[in-house]
Amino acid sequence: MASQAVAGARAAAASLGKELIEVRTNIRQMSEGILDWGTHYHGAAMATVGLLLGDVLERVIVPASYHVDDLFPWGSHPDLDALWSSSVVTFEHHGEFATRPEKVARIAGNDAAMDHLRICWKNPGGAFNCGTCEKCIRTMVNLRVVDALGRCRTLPDEIDVQRLRSFRAEHGSAVFAKQNLEAMKASGINDKELIKALKWTVRTAPLWDAARTLRTYTRRLRGLVYSTR
Repeated sequence: MASQAVAGARAAAASLGKELIEVRTNIRQMSEGILDWGTHYHGAAMATVGLLLGDVLERVIVPASYHVDDLFPWGSHPDLDALWSSSVVTFEHHGEFATRPEKVARIAGNDAAMDHLRICWKNPGGAFNCGTCEKCIRTMVNLRVVDALGRCRTLPDEIDVQRLRSFRAEHGSAVFAKQNLEAMKASGINDKELIKALKWTVRTAPLWDAARTLRTYTRRLRGLVYSTR
């Protein structure tokens, strides 16, 4: 899977006339189970790479995860990312004034993006994009909203609506579902089953967030009990 991902990145860079700098790290293996990648430190990890490349980079653009109206504590944030800057490298948080559907609309007309788009973090069986995880399906909905799903070569052409309803949603999932609902309404897309599935995500996300918080505090309480024995 890694070789396929690198090959795709190289091909995309070549088609865009850009130089690709390849970096490998074991930071996820070292920190998994200790810190949460998304919530705590993915921004710091990207900043570390940028600072290590200070001899060849002057400006590092960190793509925004969320729209400025939907911000919450996260590992990459417009109030945080610029603070990683040094005397030789400037960090810029970019794209916080655009929703996910708006961002996908911008890249939908780009052949390199449609040929090599990679967004999956689960990659079961070494898949480039599995097409079945929450992030893959969420991106497929984005593409459907901007009428580009059939043109993306790295994702399925059809959205599994029932699978979308089955995910244990979280706050971020609800944010993106709301954006997709608003974009569908603005575009006049009346896909009733997809709309119902997105609304289900919005309704159930607070419940899953509460359950996760309860599990976290329960584990911490158990740890305190065992440590005092």
